[in-house]
Amino acid sequence: MTATVATLEMDTQRLPTAEDDTLNFANDEDASSQEVTDEASTPHPFSSANWDNESDTKEAPPDYSKTFAQQVEILYKHTVTEVSGDSNNISQEDDSVTLSPLDLATLDVLKLCHDAGCSLEFYDILFALLRKHSSKSKVDVTKLPKCDTFLKSLRARISSPMPIISQIGNLQVPHFDILSQIRDLLGSFVFNDLNNLCVYMDRKQRFNVFVASDDDKFVEVCTQKWYKETHAEFVKDSQKQFLLPLIFYINETGTDVFQPYPLEPLLFTLGILHNFIRERSSSWRHAGFVPKIPKAI
Repeated sequence: MTATVATLEMDTQRLPTAEDDTLNFANDEDASSQEVTDEASTPHPFSSANWDNESDTKEAPPDYSKTFAQQVEILYKHTVTEVSGDSNNISQEDDSVTLSPLDLATLDVLKLCHDAGCSLEFYDILFALLRKHSSKSKVDVTKLPKCDTFLKSLRARISSPMPIISQIGNLQVPHFDILSQIRDLLGSFVFNDLNNLCVYMDRKQRFNVFVASDDDKFVEVCTQKWYKETHAEFVKDSQKQFLLPLIFYINETGTDVFQPYPLEPLLFTLGILHNFIRERSSSWRHAGFVPKIPKAI
């Protein structure tokens, strides 16, 4: 048992982490399963003592014949067996250790990360983030809302378009009202600065065909030959008419490691925006999502 704990510590130290110290988060349900005789001696789960202090005891050589996941599974199962008994104090003859409520909580979180397919680095990053908000912003992490509750709260405070679900054959296709999305993009903050747009500063010539500099003539949509020809054909009065090209982009992306349910969003932006503005995610809007089509169809 001691060798397994030592191996866990050594394996964790070999992983790159966001910070050198590791957070420990107490689990009230597991803590209640053990008798704590002195509450003052138990450190707060977000106390710096939990990350700065290192054990001075001599560590046993690690068992390289088992992976970290196997070691966590063995240690977790062995711990559950100990806690289910009358006492978790194991004699030295069994080569075991006494696990505190903080140790049990840490094992619970480690096993949760392992079962969810998360990397060990995620554990350190997550608790480093919790510690930062707990110490700097004085946030009580025990009162964090559930994901669904938090998203509902955001929807109530932030105006966002709701998708329209259309039935096409056996497929459900989510999409948005394209005109509403165009208006939303035209009303965004990027249009408050004319330097973001391929237009002239002079009000009288503002919506004439834009002529870019030598550095931008190959990246700006409004300076291409097809745009000039289309503008000459359809725009008769530049004071009342304006050619506004749309740029569409589509790319399938996975949502998890095995990608059983990928997303294929169809996005668009406006060609009037300068290239450095179009590279920002805030300059794009969703037109819809292409559903995953089974191979049998």
